[in-house]
Amino acid sequence: MTPPSRRVFFVGDSAYYPGFSRIGEGHGPFDVAMIPIGAYEPRWFMQSVHMNAEEGVRTYLDLCAPHESAGHTQAAALPSDSFSLLLHGETRRA
Repeated sequence: MTPPSRRVFFVGDSAYYPGFSRIGEGHGPFDVAMIPIGAYEPRWFMQSVHMNAEEGVRTYLDLCAPHESAGHTQAAALPSDSFSLLLHGETRRA
C-alpha cells in the first residue's frame, strides 16, 4: 500500500515570478503553497523583491494551491475553504 502524499510548494522570499505558472503546470497542483506577502511598499522599490496580496493570489492561481489573503481570494472568486491566513508563529495540522 502506498502511503498518502501531499504536494507542498514553498515559494521562499520572492517577488511574483511569471514562471510560477510553468511550475504549477509541470509539478502541480499543490496541496499546500507557502507564499510570502509582505514588505512590499513602496512598490516602485520593492516590486522586484517582494509580492503584494494581488500577486500572492496570482501565484496561488499559477500553482493551483491554497494560500492566504481572504479579501483578494474573494475578488478572484476563490472558495473560502481553499486558503488559510496564518498568524505569526501559528501552526496548522493537515
